Amino acid sequence: MKKLTLGASDFASLLKEGGYGGLSKNVKKQHRLNEIPPAVGSDFSDQVISCIGKSSMCIFYHAEERRVMALHASSGKEALVEWVEGDQYTFWFQPYHKGMEELIKDFFALQEEREAVQVEEVKIQKWLIYEDSFEEDEWNELLEEEGVSEEERKTVREFKEKGYGAPNVVTTIFPDRLTSYREEAFIAGEGYVWLLDPETVEDSFFLGLKKIGVAEYVERLVLQAKEILSPHSAEVKKFSVKRGMMFQLKGQIPLLIVVAFLCVNMLAWEADGWLDIAVMVIFYEFSLGILSLFACLKPRRLFHI
Repeated sequence: MKKLTLGASDFASLLKEGGYGGLSKNVKKQHRLNEIPPAVGSDFSDQVISCIGKSSMCIFYHAEERRVMALHASSGKEALVEWVEGDQYTFWFQPYHKGMEELIKDFFALQEEREAVQVEEVKIQKWLIYEDSFEEDEWNELLEEEGVSEEERKTVREFKEKGYGAPNVVTTIFPDRLTSYREEAFIAGEGYVWLLDPETVEDSFFLGLKKIGVAEYVERLVLQAKEILSPHSAEVKKFSVKRGMMFQLKGQIPLLIVVAFLCVNMLAWEADGWLDIAVMVIFYEFSLGILSLFACLKPRRLFHI
């Protein structure tokens, strides 16, 4: 399998020479680079840079050790892997059907389960996990209080005994959608993972957790990558009428809702009430038309690992 390893300076230089100045500036800013010397490229490096710059979809993986990996949309059979450790970037094209599961396990240092993992769901009080100022005997006393359930006791003891660190994060980037990203966090155990319920991550009191086997979760990540990345061409048009039309259609929904709400009380309108509605609709459509023109333009990648 052919691989390309670049330092941050060379990577930023090749991005700039390839016409992706915005991504180049992001790499320079991240690694605090001032001037970058010209880098010597190759056919393979040109292919890698082109794929990164034109990729319409990508998935970022953040490990506990602050390592980062990204999968970029390439084709229906493979994805471009970007593996980052410190200021070293390594790239290669990875087939979905061969080696992708091993790649994810290796990156997150996941251990295979030795026995079948029973799926569990539990909701625990956050302070029981994140508070670390108590001694062991104090913890045992707190866990035995009436307000702590048996499931919470079992889960918290596991977290304390194993010394679990910060969650790993999987971030899916959608640069051509209104919602630009989606995140999923998990904590790796021995042969299983604890998935953090995204609806409770921002909760000030409770945290939802779901325990599933490593094999099941890794298989899910591989399918997710294939479904998200492979259907999308690596080429994103600079100007797309289709993007503008989709934005225009979606923009009609709130207008229809408002007009329908106002029409409920139509019999109580004054004689010139329809005129006010017409002015509102014309102004809204005019503004939506201008915004639709901007929606036709190529989406910008706002950041890069």
